[in-house]
Amino acid sequence: MQFLMPVFPILISIGAANLSAQTAEQIKFWKPVVAEKSFGEIADLVAVGSNPSWPKAESRHAIQRLTPPEKDIATEASSLVESLRRKVAAEIREDANVSLAEVERYAVAADVLERSGGYNNMVLADGLRRAAIFYLSGLLVRGSVPLHEVQAQAERLTVPRVDVRSLVDRLASEDDTLASHRAQFERIKPEQNLFAAFAALDIEDPFGLSVSTPAGLLNQPSGVALIMRLAGTELLSRVSLRGFFEFLKKGGTVQEIDPADIRAFQARMGGTERSYQYQLLSVRYLSVSHVGYLFEIHQSPAARRAFLRTALE
Repeated sequence: MQFLMPVFPILISIGAANLSAQTAEQIKFWKPVVAEKSFGEIADLVAVGSNPSWPKAESRHAIQRLTPPEKDIATEASSLVESLRRKVAAEIREDANVSLAEVERYAVAADVLERSGGYNNMVLADGLRRAAIFYLSGLLVRGSVPLHEVQAQAERLTVPRVDVRSLVDRLASEDDTLASHRAQFERIKPEQNLFAAFAALDIEDPFGLSVSTPAGLLNQPSGVALIMRLAGTELLSRVSLRGFFEFLKKGGTVQEIDPADIRAFQARMGGTERSYQYQLLSVRYLSVSHVGYLFEIHQSPAARRAFLRTALE
């Protein structure tokens, strides 16, 4: 009897080789671009479909499971993201005096990185979205651009909804804690508070995880910390920024943002506060603090620097 040779392992091997070759070509194109051009120029290039796509970039943790030559190529892709992060952090403008076109670059680049896949790309995409939120809120604070134009740009900023089950599937290879408690993580419900859920799994200091910086997340990959950070970004977008727009559209002023006396804020919002909820972080309504935070981060150079450091450094 003649036995046929199994073809699946061969096909998988060929597919992996083709994927590695494609990634190598992407790196070959983007490495000098990141080294030589400004972030604005890079963002414009990643939006052009005729250019090689941005490579998938896994974490250091996931790369350790690979073997050469795939491991070497993946390491280069990972380093490329770190180089881009350093460039953005070095060029960031703390005065928040940017145009809507510049904000659009952050939004577009974030979307490209997210679609390219991999933990490292997700980390930097999140940082770029936080920078976009910073600039949008700065335009609102200064009032230098019509409110409806700023809101239109904000609506084009894609901040993905945090689906814990989906993220656990994507990030289990990045985090031994996620991998070892996968079933428990997947049982976390959309309306469940993440701090309580993580505490029940004996994860230390979940709040500390939520304020991890991109550099820290790239150097010490953590799927759990990234989930917490993504939730924090979604909260900024869906509660603070949306609430800020509504507050200003209703005629709100900075004098009405007073945590010590919330009556003016409540009167201005007219009972709409409960339209802004974020169950994952136990936010049941828009508070004066949510809106006030976006004012506060623009009130001094130190405050602006602190926000941007958490966003991109």
